[in-house]
Amino acid sequence: MPPAESPDAPETVTAIGARPTDAQAVPKRVALALAVALVWWLVDLALLRTGTPHPLDDLWEDGLIARALLAGHGFWTPMLYPPLWAMRDPATLTVPVLVHGPLLPLLLTPMVAVFGARAIDHVAWLAAAAAWLTAYFTARTLQRAAGATVAAVAVLLLTFSPILLDAVNHSFSVVVGALALAIALDALLRREPRGVTAGLALGLGYLTRSELMLVAPLVALAAGLAPRQWLHFGAAFLVCAVPWWAHHFAVVGSPFFNLSSYTVVGFSHAFPGSSLMRDFALTPDRWPAFLQSNLGALPPKWLESFPRALKRVVVTPGVLTGWLVGFGLFAWLPRPGYRRLASAAMFIALIPVALMTVTVPQPLYLVTFLPLFAIAASIGAGALVEWFVPTVRIARWWPAVVVLLAFAGVIPTLLVARTEARAARDLLASERAALAKVPATGVSPLFSDRPDFVAWTTGRPALWMTSDEYDALYPRFTAEHAARPAGLPAVRDSNLTWFHDGHWAAGRRAR
Repeated sequence: MPPAESPDAPETVTAIGARPTDAQAVPKRVALALAVALVWWLVDLALLRTGTPHPLDDLWEDGLIARALLAGHGFWTPMLYPPLWAMRDPATLTVPVLVHGPLLPLLLTPMVAVFGARAIDHVAWLAAAAAWLTAYFTARTLQRAAGATVAAVAVLLLTFSPILLDAVNHSFSVVVGALALAIALDALLRREPRGVTAGLALGLGYLTRSELMLVAPLVALAAGLAPRQWLHFGAAFLVCAVPWWAHHFAVVGSPFFNLSSYTVVGFSHAFPGSSLMRDFALTPDRWPAFLQSNLGALPPKWLESFPRALKRVVVTPGVLTGWLVGFGLFAWLPRPGYRRLASAAMFIALIPVALMTVTVPQPLYLVTFLPLFAIAASIGAGALVEWFVPTVRIARWWPAVVVLLAFAGVIPTLLVARTEARAARDLLASERAALAKVPATGVSPLFSDRPDFVAWTTGRPALWMTSDEYDALYPRFTAEHAARPAGLPAVRDSNLTWFHDGHWAAGRRAR
């Protein structure tokens, strides 16, 4: 194995085939790319202020769980899912946490303690820090394997990814997942793999992104771990995962149950959108039988979702750079030191395709896997130059061309984010002012299609349902009472409702 690359040594694109070393110095090219990434996030959040959370973001429930932890209630949430209604604590009107993982609430607990009700407003800064660290660890991995130029390009391909921009502004969990994967890759793809570090990174990442349980063995296989290192890796992962599995087993009798699994059958013609997650009758114990009885409805959904999932993958990390990923994987396949890595990366890339096919075609699922996509795209660009550009003078310009393509691809997303952030600030201000009139205490939950935001803002538990579902539960124009679960209010009460007519619509009470 050759010695480590000097941080400022001249490079050619043939460095793509280099064997990995454990060099830790940050070359000037990589340092410059990381500095650009830092400035990018400062412009995004401080100058353009695009990190304003929307009431539809998932961050509010993480904040609710953090608030419950501070109150000593443990992993329970006042965001009430109808299938879990029978499992509620009558004293606190909370249900066990069976959707979100525990890591983000634990990370947000200090912020909630310091900033109180405005804590979630600042989470984008944490997400930006995680995105920058993801770029840093991705560069460390790639500079050992392919040189500083390729590593620097990967930093900017990742940073200028439109889906990463959306994730930093609105979906902290997937950015944490990307950071976990980047740390694991840095720990494993080196001369002396660090199994414990990688296992802890992926184990903690699993506590916010469950798909990392599928990634973990593939990454370890790519690293070619020795039996002892496998043991260390697996033990570190289990140290993180087993307590959460025990929590789920104690609550529902299944260590791997997650209410989000209802989306396997949901988001289909038979069960549109997230309606199954608002079905009082579909309790966790009934889910296995329900899934089995509806297996026939799944293939039509897959046939419809798969092309959309594939389309989202081919434009990752960006619309103008996603086509480079395939070239990167192809470039490493024939190289003896990287054949296993390229093969594992191909299988890992199939995980988000499968997720978006069988659950929801949500592009943010790809963010967790962005380090691999950025690595492959950067390697692909360098490989194309190595194969087809005849002179070194022309070849020297390829990094600038690739970075410009990435930057051009993210600008439309940035402009949209700026516009949406302005609307979100107005929306938050108006809804907070209106919800401030809701009494902070009461014996009944509120009803809302944005229950986590409503619960966070009012301090009251909120039950998730749409206005149409509320009308079915409490008919407006009939004297007959609909059958409704025990524990709900006996009569219709508009003072307990807060519904919306669209993505950007302001809240309203039911009539």
